[in-house]
Amino acid sequence: MAGKKGMKHSKLKYSKKLASQVIELMEQGNTLSQVCEKLDVEGLKPYTILGWRRFYPEFKDEYELAYDSRSALWSDELYTIASAELPPFDNKLELTAEVQRRRFQIDVLKTLLNKHRPTAVAPPSKQTSSKSSDTKQELHVNLPSYDQAED
Repeated sequence: MAGKKGMKHSKLKYSKKLASQVIELMEQGNTLSQVCEKLDVEGLKPYTILGWRRFYPEFKDEYELAYDSRSALWSDELYTIASAELPPFDNKLELTAEVQRRRFQIDVLKTLLNKHRPTAVAPPSKQTSSKSSDTKQELHVNLPSYDQAED
């Protein structure tokens, strides 16, 4: 059933215990869908969690902190993937597949981060800030192309 502005409503009642479990899983880097899947509580859906933010100020504050923590973890994971050395491969096809897999992972994380914190991964020309340009952070992801693997 839909409520105001198309927001779905859950019959699941808010509890501090469940809310703290949600926050804990978010702080570990999980998406809302992953949180719901891991907790496996009937009626717990991402829209339920989002609704709790509107109605429970204490949850909203904790949610925002967890949201920031999750974004930091995703940023760290992005850097880890981008900076990891490629293992040796027997052929060019395997190397190409690994490079493409990493590029895909990076693109997904960049998309998530851009959705969560738009200035975190935007190119410098698209960042808008009232601060001076020396406070902007640039994100550079350098993966070798398969041509660099030739001996």
